[in-house]
Amino acid sequence: MKKNLLVLLFVIIAVVNVSAQDGDDRYGGGDNTSTTNSGYSEQLAFVNDGPNLNITYKGVCFKMILVEAGPFDMGFTPDQDCSFTHGERDEGRKPHRVNITRNYYIGETEVTQELWNAVMGIEPSQNPALQKGDRYPVSNISWNMAIRFVNRLNDICIQQNIKYRFNLPTEAQWEYAARGGHKISHTVFSGSNTLAKVGWYNNNSVNRLKEVKLLSPNELGIYDMTGNVWELCRDWKAPYSTKAVDDPTGPEEGDKAMNKVRRGGSYEESDVNIFRVSYRRRIPIDEVDYKNGMRLVMSIQ
Repeated sequence: MKKNLLVLLFVIIAVVNVSAQDGDDRYGGGDNTSTTNSGYSEQLAFVNDGPNLNITYKGVCFKMILVEAGPFDMGFTPDQDCSFTHGERDEGRKPHRVNITRNYYIGETEVTQELWNAVMGIEPSQNPALQKGDRYPVSNISWNMAIRFVNRLNDICIQQNIKYRFNLPTEAQWEYAARGGHKISHTVFSGSNTLAKVGWYNNNSVNRLKEVKLLSPNELGIYDMTGNVWELCRDWKAPYSTKAVDDPTGPEEGDKAMNKVRRGGSYEESDVNIFRVSYRRRIPIDEVDYKNGMRLVMSIQ
């Protein structure tokens, strides 16, 4: 009997020790985990998935894909040479050498409505998207709204002593990942030369937003960098550098129109040129567009 009690006591101590260590790993976090009314943890939880990271918050799981550092030619490279039919031409689109000097993570998908709702602490009916559903990308947002989401997510990281920080991708980070990073394949669109395989656009979307991860990913396993929703970038809109550059972030200040950059095209566009991985379009910082969405990047602080 005493032996059985000792064994039971040992097991209880072991379980308590493991539980105490759960929030004290290399991702940071403490032991003061709280839960929502639905029983889901309000702690950000990180789980390795090979080189990538699965992150869970309030029961919503999202994956961040590792993008290894490296050089690439950014802009209108020969593999992007399709004829323009759209009125707005790329500014400063001549290719130039860019060197990404640090690894980073980028969202496997665009930010979904269920993740937006969880981070912003709102009911599904309150998110800004006109076409609602957990697995649809959040849409109908401005750049300023996207940054408020990023800031809220980073506040959670700071509160939990997590070493990672989130942001919108720079144009360079976005295009490097869209081209396949170090696995670059020189395709016109992100992951294929056939638009319908990798992107939702006017011809295959029936002019409706689509759930994430329904088409093929690119070489890094990233979905929907072509089409579905425009993806907002961190940079102010300006002509590219004419020289090779490391980790470009765009100009420090915007133009008079306060234009940021968005990439990738949307489900409503019909001109295939818009979906090239090199194509860039301006949008004022405070303009809400029902076709605007966002994708996260993440790095170690």
